[in-house]
Amino acid sequence: MKRKASLLTRLLIASLLALFLFFPLISNAAAQSKSVTVLRRDAEITILPNGDIRFEETWETQFTGGPFTFAFRSIPLNKVEEITNWGLREGSTIYRQDYSNTAFSFALSSEGNERKITWYFPPTTNQTRTFILSYTLKGALAIYDEGDQFFWKFIESDRGYTINSANVTVHLPDAFSPEQLEAVTFSNSNPTNEWQIVDGQTITYSSGPFYSGDEWEIGIKFPHGAVNAAPPAWQRIADNQLIYNLEALVAALIFLISGGMGVYLIWYLWGRDKPVGVVPEFY
Repeated sequence: MKRKASLLTRLLIASLLALFLFFPLISNAAAQSKSVTVLRRDAEITILPNGDIRFEETWETQFTGGPFTFAFRSIPLNKVEEITNWGLREGSTIYRQDYSNTAFSFALSSEGNERKITWYFPPTTNQTRTFILSYTLKGALAIYDEGDQFFWKFIESDRGYTINSANVTVHLPDAFSPEQLEAVTFSNSNPTNEWQIVDGQTITYSSGPFYSGDEWEIGIKFPHGAVNAAPPAWQRIADNQLIYNLEALVAALIFLISGGMGVYLIWYLWGRDKPVGVVPEFY
């Protein structure tokens, strides 16, 4: 009997050990099967007459595996004074702002120099959901006499998911002739970047795909005077830094040039072989 009991004990221990080793493998396999792909992240951007910039982003998001219950978006504040008028909806469902972390709600928080919105939805597995995120940027427009400018990194690099495509439409506060407008795009991964001045008040941008680590920035310059806004604080700081950098560069160039001239002068006065006049010839 003792021998049977010992055998049963060994079998029980072996079974428990196998389960203990097997469950993490199941868990890891399940975790690896979960993924998110943003099929498209589009935006309608409107520059208002007071200088504020209104965003409405469309996230068509494909969830593989699951369940997923929340998503978030972080926006750096290095070229923004304030972000207001947050909103989120999904179809006809409007998310409420609270801190309950329950379905169809969103919460705002600050992390370092970023503003973060986190929204919660019902448990989702192998499904596509389309979120409409809206917010207003204050103090994001650079004001210059030679033309007001708006540059924005619409696709950030610190993501763990792929964005298949992005299409952005910018609406200006007034109509101009197309020759008065300048549009640019920048990307660190060189995907297909396209922009078009549709008319004197509308510019479109498109690009993608964007994999983890890829980023994309858009820019527009239009005639000064269309908005009633003062230069934001970050612009003055950036301009002063640029002036400082230019002054430092000029000083370095002067130092290098004067240093080179000084070395040449020292060589000319004391280092070179002195002329000795006419050398006599012997035959």
